[in-house]
Amino acid sequence: MITIKNKIILLKELLYLKEIIKAGQFQIVAQKNGIKASNLSALINQLESSVNQKLIKKSSNKVVPTQAALDIYDDIKEINMILRRIINKFDKDIGVSGTVSLWSVGGLTGSNVLKMIADFYAKYPSIKLNISTNIEEDFTNIDLVLVYDRFAQIPSGKKILSLTQHMHFYSTQEYLDKHGEPKDIYDLFENYDLCLMKNLLTWKELEPYMKKVKHLHTVSDIMIVILNIINAGGGISLLPDWCTKECHSHLVKLKKVKFSIPLNVHLICRDGYENQIRILELAKLLQEAYFSDIDNERSE
Repeated sequence: MITIKNKIILLKELLYLKEIIKAGQFQIVAQKNGIKASNLSALINQLESSVNQKLIKKSSNKVVPTQAALDIYDDIKEINMILRRIINKFDKDIGVSGTVSLWSVGGLTGSNVLKMIADFYAKYPSIKLNISTNIEEDFTNIDLVLVYDRFAQIPSGKKILSLTQHMHFYSTQEYLDKHGEPKDIYDLFENYDLCLMKNLLTWKELEPYMKKVKHLHTVSDIMIVILNIINAGGGISLLPDWCTKECHSHLVKLKKVKFSIPLNVHLICRDGYENQIRILELAKLLQEAYFSDIDNERSE
């Protein structure tokens, strides 16, 4: 007969197994949870003995899950999600304290939101933010996900904000005074310095013009890099309109280049977390950082 005590031990071992598979190392998980790596290894050995299956293999300085471990990995993640929902329901100090994890597709956290986060900390000093742009992130552990609709792996969850922005070509007035303003998009791609986000290179709207580009001197998957180059007078870039707010308000939209791309941005919350005050307050911050005072459409 499996007792409650045995179930608790099994649950602990399974949750540790999940973290080890995710981290790829015993040491990282041990340090994160305040235990010795040797004790953690002993727990996994005990789990393997209990289920009579090899779950972890060592490969150089990493650990690799066996097929048996991968077969139960999604089930363990589901158990972890249920536990977090239960904790959430009984947490009495859930309002304006605790941790909020935010994942953003590369570039969306590289604008004036960084300045506004400082204001957020001042207002809610007990809230800690964990911000990630890791493309391999496990979304089941993320409270809020900020994506645009061209991102291929939009996660499941409650969509709490959906807004439409547009992208236009921007530069500094100093650069335009020195080089003149492009007459049209063909003139832009043939005769001016371009700095572009890496993912734009494959967008079909730009495909006809990319064949004519002669001065694409910077490509990056980090928007703040592109913004810094443009701010320094390094050229012209295709940027979301929210990039011109506050921190980058001196950027100038090219008037003669009649070109824009709609950009649908979604803020998705983990199921069961959409009514937490700390989640709603961060969502409000993100809405203000990206979309206030700029034409947009709202849903949900």
